[in-house]
Amino acid sequence: MGMVLWWTLVWISGFCARLSSEVRPLRSARVKEGSDVTMSCEVSRLPDSATLDWERDREPTANTTLIINQTAHITIHSTDRHSAGKHTYAPSDLHALNNNHRLTTAAATAASNAGILSRRRYIHRGSGHNRHRTLHYPKGTNIPSLWTNSRPHVNTTHRTSNLSNLRSPPPAPLSISFALLNTRSLTNKSPVISELILDNNIDFLLLTETWQQPSDYYALNQATPTNYSYIAKPRSSGRGGGIAVLHKQSLSVTELDLNLPPMSTFEYLALSLPNSITAILLYRPPKTHPSFLSELSELLTIASSLSNRLLLTGDFNIHVDLPNSPLTPDFLSLLDCFHLTQHINFPTHAKGHTLDLVCSSSLPLSNLRPLPFPLSDHHCILFSAPLPSPHHSTKRSISFRNIKFVNPLTLSQLISSALPPDSAPPSSPDDYAILLDSILSDSLNSMAPWKTITVSFTTSSPWYTSELRTMKQTGRQLERLYKKTHLTVHAEAYKQHISSYRDALLAAKSAHYSTLINSTNRNPRILFSTVKTLLQPPDNNPPPSTDLCNSFLHSFNNKISQINTSLTASITNSFTSPPPDFHPPPP
Repeated sequence: MGMVLWWTLVWISGFCARLSSEVRPLRSARVKEGSDVTMSCEVSRLPDSATLDWERDREPTANTTLIINQTAHITIHSTDRHSAGKHTYAPSDLHALNNNHRLTTAAATAASNAGILSRRRYIHRGSGHNRHRTLHYPKGTNIPSLWTNSRPHVNTTHRTSNLSNLRSPPPAPLSISFALLNTRSLTNKSPVISELILDNNIDFLLLTETWQQPSDYYALNQATPTNYSYIAKPRSSGRGGGIAVLHKQSLSVTELDLNLPPMSTFEYLALSLPNSITAILLYRPPKTHPSFLSELSELLTIASSLSNRLLLTGDFNIHVDLPNSPLTPDFLSLLDCFHLTQHINFPTHAKGHTLDLVCSSSLPLSNLRPLPFPLSDHHCILFSAPLPSPHHSTKRSISFRNIKFVNPLTLSQLISSALPPDSAPPSSPDDYAILLDSILSDSLNSMAPWKTITVSFTTSSPWYTSELRTMKQTGRQLERLYKKTHLTVHAEAYKQHISSYRDALLAAKSAHYSTLINSTNRNPRILFSTVKTLLQPPDNNPPPSTDLCNSFLHSFNNKISQINTSLTASITNSFTSPPPDFHPPPP
């Protein structure tokens, strides 16, 4: 099999001679038996009746035909001593094969080895000797030039995109971001909770196990950022428990009174959210109680009658990740009866169980994901709901004069030139005051006119220092490292840093408020305002409205009318029925 086939070259030469003098072999003349043979010819020089012939044992032989730059390349696969006969390709067939035939892997490899598919070496137009080409004219010979009275035609048509064919993508639906977290005491975590809200741009933070005592609002005030408010429901007696909702003040949130008796197996907070959504935040202690499902069913019955869009979330302390655990089958069956979908499919507790749940009915939720919170044994759960969210910052219009650019001398000259002469003074002091006010206003308007701009106000924490900012950046780096590796050593480092950052926040805030209180001990108004900010809940007074004012006016008018009627009746009775011992005075 390794012998050299001298006959192959002779056969190819005779075969190509039948076609055209332009046919030439591309491979070496020494071909081994069983290998592929490649030849080529110029298609443009073939007559219409010309054919390319190749057969083996009177059967068409496997070959690959390719047209590149008007050259037909034919690779005959696996040649042997029995190759003979004729195989026909017309020029039109060759062009059709070039457009429609797809090479197999073996054929493409053979054509590449034969040099058919190799790219031509790129030669830059400005390279080589052409770069230094020079035109020489004999001395004394004028260089011919052409003159014309018209400018050459310039094609002003340019290829542009037809913007009418472009379709803008649909706008992203508005949504509000939620976060659910079991804090296990809010006392020493308030600054970190505030940072959590601001860093993740959370609209609603749902907290369970705040361990808040009645009439103790200090921890909640410290955890609530600027432009946020909260609705809290502490446990009435005993230790632990307590739930709260921190939300943006721009969102309309109302606490609902469902007229239910006190629940003995769980704590709940019912809220009315925008877009006709009823939300229930629930905390169930881990101790099993037989009446839990009946009380939950009663709660869901009332809540589902208020709106078909229901959001049920909280810490249920039910191992829904274990189908055979107590309460799990009955609890999931109860959710199914109220058409509630449970969305959490990942562990929410440090021990790998799913205890914090997010359920909804007729309310699609998205972006559900856990967020590590090292200061608690529960993860923070983030999710979004399609609600109209006013994410834009609050803007106000202000008007001002740029007084600092007013030249006092120029202003004095304007006022002096506008004053009336002494021969025609104003007739009264009131006229003189009106005249002076008009002159001053006109002078200021000419030099410093009123300007109106729209601005947005942001309030920064006065106690936030550069050291705290550096510690926060380090914490974000450790958080990203832990999320990337999920190693225990990185988790511990992140947890220790968050604890140190919490202590630094508490120390900075304590130092700030201590300095503020000590510096305002002689100003009772600022002192009591500072103490109220720390210890009292924010005022959630409803915004003023025309209906409220009209209602107050109507009530006031009715009250005055009733008093007037009663006074008139008493006076009339006193004069129409004198007492029996009344004796008129003698004349």
